[in-house]
Amino acid sequence: MRDRLGIKPVYWCRANGTLLFGSEIKAILASDLVEPVTNRAVLPEVLSTRYTSGTDTLFQNIHKLLPGHLLVFEGGNIKTRQYWICLRATTRRNVGAELAPPRADQGRPYVDAVAQFRSLLEESVRLRLMSDVPLGMFLSGASTAARSPRSWRA
Repeated sequence: MRDRLGIKPVYWCRANGTLLFGSEIKAILASDLVEPVTNRAVLPEVLSTRYTSGTDTLFQNIHKLLPGHLLVFEGGNIKTRQYWICLRATTRRNVGAELAPPRADQGRPYVDAVAQFRSLLEESVRLRLMSDVPLGMFLSGASTAARSPRSWRA
């Protein structure tokens, strides 16, 4: 089972009727049950973002378990299914409600919507700044290591 938001990765592979899994691909490759063959189909995505967005990885036959999903290995069969969804983001009534452009009948000026977006974004970032490992982020397609604000340059 992978955590709901995908903070910690889970990689898995089926080899000789055995399920191999780990939080890093190198744990699977260390078993010597899997041949490290490049998955050429995802190379453009990996080279441009250093990441794959779906279940595929840079290695053939090694997969990522998506956030909010679980994997069941029973009787030699593998099934994955989603066990959690973010209801606030998927409820038809609430989809984009917080950040939707103001309608004329709402009487809410554009400036309020921008301020609310900024507040929600800052809170989201603040909640994710706690980590036991170095932090990083994607910025304009490049991975940038987090540094203290004093070392940032404008």
